[in-house]
Amino acid sequence: MVPNTLTTGNATGIGAHVGSAPLPRRALVARNISNVVLPTELNLELQMSDESGKTSLRTHETGRSGRRLAALDALRGIAAVAVVFFHLEGAFLRAPQPWMPGWLSTLFQHGHLGVNIFFAISGFVIAMSVKHEADSWAYAGRFTIRRSIRLDPPMWMAIAVEMALIFVGLKYMGNVSSAELPSVPQVLTNMVYLQEFFGYAHISPVFWTLCYEIQFYLTFVFVLVLGAKFSDLTTKSAGSSAVFIMFTALFVASLLASAGLISSPPRGVGLHRWNEFFLGALTYWVCTRRTRPWMLVVGTSMVVAATLHTGRALEATILIITCLTCALSYLRPSFDALANAKVWQRLGLISYSVYLYHGSLGYRTVSLGQHFLGSTLSSVTGPLLWVFSLGVAVGGSAILWYFVERPTVTWSRQISLKPAPTTRLSTKQSTFAVSAQTDDVESFQAP
Repeated sequence: MVPNTLTTGNATGIGAHVGSAPLPRRALVARNISNVVLPTELNLELQMSDESGKTSLRTHETGRSGRRLAALDALRGIAAVAVVFFHLEGAFLRAPQPWMPGWLSTLFQHGHLGVNIFFAISGFVIAMSVKHEADSWAYAGRFTIRRSIRLDPPMWMAIAVEMALIFVGLKYMGNVSSAELPSVPQVLTNMVYLQEFFGYAHISPVFWTLCYEIQFYLTFVFVLVLGAKFSDLTTKSAGSSAVFIMFTALFVASLLASAGLISSPPRGVGLHRWNEFFLGALTYWVCTRRTRPWMLVVGTSMVVAATLHTGRALEATILIITCLTCALSYLRPSFDALANAKVWQRLGLISYSVYLYHGSLGYRTVSLGQHFLGSTLSSVTGPLLWVFSLGVAVGGSAILWYFVERPTVTWSRQISLKPAPTTRLSTKQSTFAVSAQTDDVESFQAP
């Protein structure tokens, strides 16, 4: 379920049309050019101007060239709100709430599907971010550092906020949320996404998803680097085949684990959810013609079969809608225009912070409100507390985004994954070298 042309450097999948105009020395160096053989899978062209001799690198991959994928931002904002509703509803329903209609409660209880949206978007974005550049262990190291700078400080702040609120609750409010301060080992393992491996509880109820996401990121890049190293020892075709086999094996194993047809992986390994990331990545590869559409059809069918086997058909529907939205956002700029509402764009921008902090802020607000107003609320106090809790969760998350997450985005971009990667075009007698900047798509990364 991976691109059959997936290679380990920038050498494969580049097609070019070379004109007769003189080439600037900085952009293109050629010696004894003859019988040029250029694969065309990625649809990249060197555009030559006969009048000025200027050379530019252009891509047919609509959605690149700095265009922000607005529909993905909007979808991420929707997913974040869905998860917030899910946890707020859980906080309220610790006691009967006659004021809340049954249909509304049922809708909120399905807010957990926001996690499926996040996973599929993350798979799409990681494939878009890494592309063909994961060709060395040095790259893997830079990727890990960049991801760590981007994700860790906001998560550490979430731990600090949760512990501060627990402390205040214990000392001044009679522990209205029935929580205890975490132990030092629990804090340390949560800080490095290893709490499940060592048997400690998640300090925040959303931390398990971050563990699974980090595992998939690292595995994804690790497989690509292994393929690159195998390619160095053999051929590029053999390296591509090795990557194909490894990704396909992981995808199938994830589906089998998801369907309960194989024994559970070691504690803490989120293998049973990796198929959702893979489906997003596969969508990107089809959009960029790195693999055939039928492979996406087969992969989607397998995911649907696995979810139907376990009675989770709605999850499959959400995944399909998410992947379709990603594809349309990437391929059709006009589609993005439908998702440009400011409220969803702003929520998409702060979605990681909302995801991290809403539990501590919103849940505690509900607990505090029920402490003073009573567990079962009236038709007046119930909706008011709901709106107020939602405002605290989103508003507080926005403040923390500004002071914590926003700087980490800037810091992470200081770590260049592969500065000015060189694209090599093979010839019988010589080699072209064309410098091309890698697109920065870190801003699309989902939590």
